Amino acid sequence: RWLEGNASTALNEPFKVVLSKQEAYKYFGSLPLENMIGKEVVYNDSLRLTVSGIVEDWKGNTDFGFKDFISFATVQHSFLKKDIDLQSWGMWDYNSQGYVKLANGVTPAVIEKRCEQFVNAHVKVEEGSKVQLKLQPLSDVHFNNLYQDSYSRQAHLPTLYGLMGVAVFILIIAAINFINLSTAQSLRRAKEVGVRKVLGSSKANLTIQFLVETFLLTAAALIIAVVATGPIISVFHSFIPQGVALHLFSSRVLMFLGCTLILTSLLAGFYPARVLSSYLPALSLKGHGAPQVNGKGYLRKTLIVFQFTVSLLFIIGTLVVGSQIRFILNKDLGFDKDAIITIHTDWTTTADQLSVFYNKVKEISNIKLVSRHHETPSAQRHGGTIIYKQGQEASKIEASFDFCDESYVPLFGLKIIAGRNLTHSDTIKEYLVNET
Repeated sequence: RWLEGNASTALNEPFKVVLSKQEAYKYFGSLPLENMIGKEVVYNDSLRLTVSGIVEDWKGNTDFGFKDFISFATVQHSFLKKDIDLQSWGMWDYNSQGYVKLANGVTPAVIEKRCEQFVNAHVKVEEGSKVQLKLQPLSDVHFNNLYQDSYSRQAHLPTLYGLMGVAVFILIIAAINFINLSTAQSLRRAKEVGVRKVLGSSKANLTIQFLVETFLLTAAALIIAVVATGPIISVFHSFIPQGVALHLFSSRVLMFLGCTLILTSLLAGFYPARVLSSYLPALSLKGHGAPQVNGKGYLRKTLIVFQFTVSLLFIIGTLVVGSQIRFILNKDLGFDKDAIITIHTDWTTTADQLSVFYNKVKEISNIKLVSRHHETPSAQRHGGTIIYKQGQEASKIEASFDFCDESYVPLFGLKIIAGRNLTHSDTIKEYLVNET
């Protein structure tokens, strides 16, 4: 929502920026918002922009938590054009995205078909490669990790469904456990049921009584769970993403808790209530059960077998996963990873600045070795290239590569099986390849 400035023209010209209200107050203090229009903001010590608009802060959770919006026209008129090439379709940057709003009646398939024609006309594609432009719904951004960027907080949807499934499964197991315990202890209440029936209680009244008892027990458990949620989240803060909290008075949360309470009470209480309310007065006063309802107890036996089977599966699963995690933590990956700190410097850092930083770090007495390089051996992304023997283009091999100095190999404990390590140099004159 716009607070100040003209939404239709604020970002038309170069060297303009629109700020969120929180960001505006951060830069200019307690000035009235209207007085901030026309003020100057300097980025990276050299990019001078004029505030042309102020918008309301984001409310709620979002993957687009941006606070500074620089006009796109600024790219062509500043040093940004060195990193953001608007004249070439040869480089695809996953941080460069375009947003479109489809007209009524237009389907994504229609636009994607036209994108295919656009790619064929403007993008040079190497033989054997394929380039596609596809539309991704905004509702898909948070959960689809096929599309990558450096700012959204993507969640793995199958993992969330898996966790939800485990939670439901545990709840069902707890309900089955309650059913087994209730039916196993039913003889203790046999005389109570007999006395109530002699005094005039009907089967329906007794069923409702036992269901209410189950409801109260479930409600008590729910209250304890709600109270314990905050402390548990704080204890496991290193595992739980920042911002996760129980918003108890949200309408959705209250509805979820209410439905969970009712469904759990019915699931756990209906069968025991039916069994207990079916006792015959003459038999129950003598302390006998209700053979006409229990029969041979097939349901109770089935539930007990199911409960123990699931418990065994969980135990086996826990042991297997524990073994996998130990393997991941202790597997020899071919390089050292312990006691090594990686510091990512800004891409705009000059070679002189990097050298000063490198030398300062080397002077720290507790540091044994320092290396300058682009990525670690275990980095998710490395630069890519194609290697082939000169004159034999058919021998092309796709390979990833890294730039590093002579300290890289000893720092990460890489084993050289033939030849020697790189020698110190300020130019590229030699390289190491792996055995494959």
